[in-house]
Amino acid sequence: MAAVTQGEWKEKNGKDGVKIRLVGNMCLVMIYQYWEDKYREEIAKSKRIAKDELMSDLFGDIRHFRNSIIHNNGRAISEVSRCKIPRWFTENDEIVMDAAKMDRLIDCIKSEIHGL
Repeated sequence: MAAVTQGEWKEKNGKDGVKIRLVGNMCLVMIYQYWEDKYREEIAKSKRIAKDELMSDLFGDIRHFRNSIIHNNGRAISEVSRCKIPRWFTENDEIVMDAAKMDRLIDCIKSEIHGL
């Protein structure tokens, strides 16, 4: 078992530590997958439209963040520069979903869902 100092532990596990940011990125990926694989279709059916007809700027932006995390080693792809709602990153920035960004994202998602 590796020994770490209290400072190292806090740096990794604190509110905006490495582990929290990793969890934030994983949550963002999961949020998009739930939207795309489940909720988008359910909402579209309730509106009597096809899934592909249900559009959301916010979830489109989240898709670009997701693609950056999964397909570009966590670096923002060029499409991220055109995001409309959360304008946190530009091309080649490291995508880091810290606690503050996750809180804001959840607020945006709640508003978006109510507006669909």
